[in-house]
Amino acid sequence: MKQLGFYIDAAKCTGCKTCVVACKDAHDLPVGMNLRKVIEYAGGGWRQDRMTGAWHQDVFAYYLSIACNHCEDPACVKVCPTKAHFKRKEDGLVVIDREKCIGCGACAAACPYGAPQLDVNAKKMLKCDGCLDRLEKGLSPVCVESCTQRAIEFGPIDALRKKYGSTAVAPLPPVTQTKPALAVHAPKTPVPSATIRARCSFIDRAGVRPRIRPDADRPLRKPASSAGFVLTVLPPSLRILPAGRIRFVTVSQVE
Repeated sequence: MKQLGFYIDAAKCTGCKTCVVACKDAHDLPVGMNLRKVIEYAGGGWRQDRMTGAWHQDVFAYYLSIACNHCEDPACVKVCPTKAHFKRKEDGLVVIDREKCIGCGACAAACPYGAPQLDVNAKKMLKCDGCLDRLEKGLSPVCVESCTQRAIEFGPIDALRKKYGSTAVAPLPPVTQTKPALAVHAPKTPVPSATIRARCSFIDRAGVRPRIRPDADRPLRKPASSAGFVLTVLPPSLRILPAGRIRFVTVSQVE
């Protein structure tokens, strides 16, 4: 089966969020809803050499533009009670049948990337469909065409991986979890996702309180020193919450 997917060049992405705004405009999304998001991932710290007194640092930062990854083993499809979520045989894209969707949110709770979003007015779920309307006209997804750095590409995922390769980087979950149709070119100082324990938290649209998934890791601990981590998450959406020596994970929200 043909599988379409996204390639993200994290070494090029500047976090400008043009892709987010273009997607929002093209799909006429309401305030508070974004089908694509830009994650800023930063960490590291400073340490002092006791012998010389000199300070050394291993600080890093990079951006990742993420939407639905049209996974080979999509969690949303498996949990949807009405079978509204399904994977197209012709191109592998995961789409939602709006007639069947009841807006229960089970897909949002299951997706490790936070792709499905609730359309409050329609009481239906929405997510990236690869801009199917544009694909049918022979055009690329709007995020691809709008990217000022040409950091996003879309096409047969096997061809993209063969051309660019792919690296699993934090804060994305391990690729074995849902087998996403995603290829990522790592930044200069990547943090492999396999080396960081992660858990997921779904934050309500109102941002009132997070609901931790049953299979989440231990709760986050407050840092005892600068070698610990501080986490900043901007609601509303599903978030990857890393545990370890990570200082900041911010997910930019475009209203």
